[in-house]
Amino acid sequence: MIRNIAFDMGGVLIHFTPEEYVRRLGVGPEDEKQLLWQVFRSLEWAQMDRGSLTDEQAWESICTRLPQRLHEAARELVMEWDRPVCAVEGMYELAGDLKAAGYKLYLLSNASLRHPAYWREIPVSRFFDGVLVSSSVGLVKPQPEIYRLLCGRFGLNAEECFFVDDLPGNVEGAYYCGMRGAVFHGDVAELRQRLRESGVQAGCGPYRQVPFVNRESDHGKQGGGEKRMDEKKMDKNRCRLVLNGFPVRNLAEIRMYFSAGEVLSYQADGSLAAWLWERGYEKEAAAVREIGAALPEEELLRKLADVLGLEITDGAIRHALTVLHGHEHLSADLWAVSGDGTVPSSGGSGCGGYGLHLI
Repeated sequence: MIRNIAFDMGGVLIHFTPEEYVRRLGVGPEDEKQLLWQVFRSLEWAQMDRGSLTDEQAWESICTRLPQRLHEAARELVMEWDRPVCAVEGMYELAGDLKAAGYKLYLLSNASLRHPAYWREIPVSRFFDGVLVSSSVGLVKPQPEIYRLLCGRFGLNAEECFFVDDLPGNVEGAYYCGMRGAVFHGDVAELRQRLRESGVQAGCGPYRQVPFVNRESDHGKQGGGEKRMDEKKMDKNRCRLVLNGFPVRNLAEIRMYFSAGEVLSYQADGSLAAWLWERGYEKEAAAVREIGAALPEEELLRKLADVLGLEITDGAIRHALTVLHGHEHLSADLWAVSGDGTVPSSGGSGCGGYGLHLI
């Protein structure tokens, strides 16, 4: 019986498209080709995966083969390829369904030592029970030792594990170690079928696609009323928001327990709009959905705060982002802000001494 599902990251949970990363730099066809081969298809990239080189060391080594004009471009590809991280459509819902059905989820990925810097920004990461990254253990897929280490570290039986990767060789490595698995071809429906064939039951459960309001328009203006894309009766308890450890029940409680990383994450995967819509806040849900998640963080947070009825100064937002990304000694999920953007020593929501002070 399968009890545990292990996932690769790049090409499975998130898109990993080196050609697109190079193209968006706008350096021209010949330089694009150089960067693609000298960065993503280099020995240094493989050494980063094993943890033999840090990202900075790899960049410095790669630059010895590139003209000076491409050094900064190479740095962006090595150090910032994940900005922004783009989730594979449907994987969040699948992972949520698996989690709701009682399965344990694990990440087994070939990735560099910088992996912790962006893993928490991927919304699906909230469902995972354990993470094993190649660079942290000096092993890479498809070495048998890394699959055995996954089982040993988390107390798993190989025959109870199902492994998903976009590379056939990595899935074969899992089979060699006694697991079952499937090669992911970018089709989540196909993956669900492969899981069902192995006895994994994770149907269309609490994390099915988020409904939304479609507004008919004429030259950019609203008209013709509103049409729900999902006419089925919705379960009011289907979508849950938990902020700072508190399951919120209404807009007032969202304001009370407003949390940084959690709100950004709920906005990224559509859960915030779904939660508002299901509880009758249709105007706010439509506004949140229209905002989307592609804006710069500061602008995104300012717009969300406005929709949710939070009056927060620009200084407070900037400070919150600094805390979120720059101070590891503070919880990345707590917004510790006050009117002048300083960190209060106590008060607010009472969550660990740091709270959100409304202006």
